[in-house]
Amino acid sequence: MKTPLAALLGVTLLAASARADLYDVKAKLTCYSVSKIDGKLEATNGDSSKIVSIVTGGDPDGLYALEQDIGSGDLQVVQRCDGALLVSLTHDLTCAIGGQSDPKEKLACPFELLDWGQASVNGSLLCLETIREKPNGPSIFNGKCNGALVINDVPCSLSFTFGKPFKPAGACP
Repeated sequence: MKTPLAALLGVTLLAASARADLYDVKAKLTCYSVSKIDGKLEATNGDSSKIVSIVTGGDPDGLYALEQDIGSGDLQVVQRCDGALLVSLTHDLTCAIGGQSDPKEKLACPFELLDWGQASVNGSLLCLETIREKPNGPSIFNGKCNGALVINDVPCSLSFTFGKPFKPAGACP
């Protein structure tokens, strides 16, 4: 299935039923440039909505969300209404897994950053993730990621956390 934006980006949306492994992301993006006025280094900060805006070319109606897919391991922009995939922003390279026999499993996973829509992106992230098995309920999954990247020749840093399951909201376009 393709939405007009997905067609523009050349991606196909996945069915909503495959979206059970999504977790909300709280991100901080900081990019650095040299001031044209005084030549000093300036930092520009953004959050998850800034990343969505870079990917989509603007999201004034808040139709999209930044999510971590624990099934594929990828950071993704999805439709807020149903979790349908718009685009993956990372590629999981591998994971080191510790404590597989314990109720608390820890993972260290490096990710390669992919282009964000029309924005050229180079860089990587390292995520530290925890899975806690609960005998009388669902597992708890959370993590924290940090990395360095270049967006259209602008150096940036990215950090984010996740741990709250995604809940669809709003009407689909």
